[in-house]
Amino acid sequence: MTVKISQTPELQAFFKEVSGGGNDQGSPRAKQLLLRLVNEVARIVEDLEVTDDEFWAAVDYLNRLGARSEAGLLVAGLGV
Repeated sequence: MTVKISQTPELQAFFKEVSGGGNDQGSPRAKQLLLRLVNEVARIVEDLEVTDDEFWAAVDYLNRLGARSEAGLLVAGLGV
């Protein structure tokens, strides 16, 4: 069985820290959601073998979406 790098204890600890798990401030639910999101993005990158160019194109798309305040339109369009 191959272990994905995102599943190593070191990266899981990093993801927990990134999501605010290392402090008592903030919403525990928001931390849980962010941790799940970070884990899923890492899983997508690994499972689909996302290239650097593809990853940064997606980041650019999300940045442009946010700059135009259009994230809500994307969410509504996806039926989420």
